[in-house]
Amino acid sequence: MELIGHRGPLNAVAIAPDGTWLATSGSDQIVRIWDAATGQQSMELIGHRRSVQRAPFGNRGPVRAVAIASDGTWLATGGGDRVVRVWDAATGQQRLKLTGHSGSVDALAIALDNTWIATGSGDSTVRIWEASTGQQRLKLTGHTEGVASVSIAQRSADSVRPSRGLNAPGEGTFADLAEGSLRVRVLSDVGRSTR
Repeated sequence: MELIGHRGPLNAVAIAPDGTWLATSGSDQIVRIWDAATGQQSMELIGHRRSVQRAPFGNRGPVRAVAIASDGTWLATGGGDRVVRVWDAATGQQRLKLTGHSGSVDALAIALDNTWIATGSGDSTVRIWEASTGQQRLKLTGHTEGVASVSIAQRSADSVRPSRGLNAPGEGTFADLAEGSLRVRVLSDVGRSTR
């Protein structure tokens, strides 16, 4: 099956947990929702706009990251406009607009319990947001370059490691949010950590 609709490069794909739909994002600033069985586009999510700061390839705000909540009822997107948007999957309505990054939002992940979102940015930070309110809960700093990847441990209710920004070989930041505590470790080499 071929999904045709984006103008320009495709940047991210996420598949709903039940496998019935998927979301794609691209340099055309649009998130498209597709029926997985038919390949038909069912919705366009429009909201990411041109960036205020000039990107290396022009003044556009491509949507660079997309993630779907584990219950499939909402999704989050981030892009060159430095904004994270939370969308209702059934209606396509924007629920929340999360602002605070000073660089493009290049990565995001949603906790398994759907209560928070981790974002990685070209501003070299990882931020943790409350999914229900959009309030920033935590800002992790220390990366020397932009954060291109974030992931959340499978046991997100117990011991959460919401970020691993792979800036350089062996470099990453891990946070433990169990019971509101925070521990940050910066890995200097694979298998060895400093606190």
